[in-house]
Amino acid sequence: MADLLMVLPDRFYRALNRCREIIFVGIQSFKGTSRNDLMLKSIYDWSPEDVGYWFGELGPWAKGTFDKKIIEAGIDGSLLMKLTDADLQDFKMNISLHRRITLEAIKKLKKELQNQQTGLWEFKERRSGLAIFIMFGLREFPRSTLTYLYFFNYRDAFLPIFYCSVTLKSANISCTQMQHSPTFGNYLEFLPLMFSIPYYLVGRFASHYLYINYWASRVVILHAVLMTVTEISNMRLLLIHRSTNAIMQVKSDNRHPISVLNFKKNLCEILPAKQWLLENSLKAQGLSFYQILSPNAFSYVHSYIRSIDKEVKSVVHHQSMIQVEWFDGRIKNVHVDPAVLSNYLHQLSNTISIYKKQFSLMTKSSWQLFGNIFESNIIVIIDLSEEASYCLHFLLTSLKLLFEEQLLHKSSFKVICCNPKLDCFESYFVDENSINQCWNWLLSLSCGGMRKIFPALKCAFKSMTIDNSSLYLISLGQFYDNMDPLVSYIEEAMLISSFSINCVYLQPPDSIIVHDRFDDPLCISKKLKAINEAGNGKFHWSFKSDVVENEDLRLLASEMNKAGLYINKVRLLSSLYAF
Repeated sequence: MADLLMVLPDRFYRALNRCREIIFVGIQSFKGTSRNDLMLKSIYDWSPEDVGYWFGELGPWAKGTFDKKIIEAGIDGSLLMKLTDADLQDFKMNISLHRRITLEAIKKLKKELQNQQTGLWEFKERRSGLAIFIMFGLREFPRSTLTYLYFFNYRDAFLPIFYCSVTLKSANISCTQMQHSPTFGNYLEFLPLMFSIPYYLVGRFASHYLYINYWASRVVILHAVLMTVTEISNMRLLLIHRSTNAIMQVKSDNRHPISVLNFKKNLCEILPAKQWLLENSLKAQGLSFYQILSPNAFSYVHSYIRSIDKEVKSVVHHQSMIQVEWFDGRIKNVHVDPAVLSNYLHQLSNTISIYKKQFSLMTKSSWQLFGNIFESNIIVIIDLSEEASYCLHFLLTSLKLLFEEQLLHKSSFKVICCNPKLDCFESYFVDENSINQCWNWLLSLSCGGMRKIFPALKCAFKSMTIDNSSLYLISLGQFYDNMDPLVSYIEEAMLISSFSINCVYLQPPDSIIVHDRFDDPLCISKKLKAINEAGNGKFHWSFKSDVVENEDLRLLASEMNKAGLYINKVRLLSSLYAF
């Protein structure tokens, strides 16, 4: 109630301000439409009656005679600008002084036409009502205002805005040229801009007057830039909400691809890199560089033999031995066997091929998005907050791969959703039917609430009673929990439990990131790392089609780099031996 009382005065003031502007525009417009004040109208819009009235104001000699002839001849504003001395004689204006006065008055009109729109303030002084209407309309409703000006104020307001905002060389266009109707090509350039980014046209129009109204034009241009950015952001929000609504409608459609899980039964479970390397590392296979050289490696010997009462020292046969620095810093003399080195190079090449194959297995499909979920009993916490609704399609598409590829080999699983209701789904017998039930249940949920993981962690810790169980936290962005109490709570829980807490950061693509504030991916990853370090787990970060950070991939890459380093050392030995 208090919030409502705070909001109402502001809305009432804004509504009152709008009403005041509309009433003022109406009063000014009514004052500005006096028939006698011809200068409030564009000269090209003068009717024959207006031209006749203007002739009558030249003096008593013209009133009642020439003004009636002008009206009868149908001379409007456009024809008035083209009258010459010979034309005036056709109207039986025989006195040369009268003709000279008339031509001087027409010349003065032409000069006023050139100067009537030299600046924004001059236009406001001439047509205050129209100027305020255009200002208010272009600020609030630019598309509707431009359409109104096209139909009801074509020459006086629409054409100057049109030529100044579309034509690149608008500074060289005279006011007379602005009265000509645009070509089809001009309209083809103007209309897309008018309906897509109308504030860009407003900024272009204001830039035409920078050399006259410097600061006022700059303020208008800045406002146009801000409004353009705001409209683009709102359009992105609209498109994202439309895609979110489309996903919501698809949830009830069993024929849609996202609603149907296609299990990949031929996939075998992938071991974690640390466990896999126990049997397949270079050291485990006896393919370490120093393991290969050690049978033919001899240290330098210099010692005293008491039985023969002599000092002896080893002799290096330089033609068959090479000095090599060992891993502990000592220098050893190594006998180089080309056949052994050639066989060793072949084995290293095969091992690197195996590493690359394992690396590709761990960077495809769901393993690229979530890492290797190898535990038998898992709990998955999924972010379904209000902010996640902007990335709902991305989230569901990613989770679909996880359900299809990595859940089928589990003994049990539980899914907890971070939303206001803290919905849960649990299954102690995993088969295709139970996974389908969980997926349909997940599609029936809706996003809402703030992104807080503390309640979901409390709910998960109550279920962590089974051995070989692990918790996976899947987050899409910044969460709002206080880190110190959260980390302390996890550390206390880990003292009496043997499970691990793993964090998965699914960074949405740039095209669908829409937040009220900037979420720094490095800051998010730092918080998630603090959680998985407190929970003795691992951290996985994926973005688009790349894995930014993963412990398993780091171990595999380190082993591949080690194999590449050994290949370079063997090639160096071979070249030294040949030399």
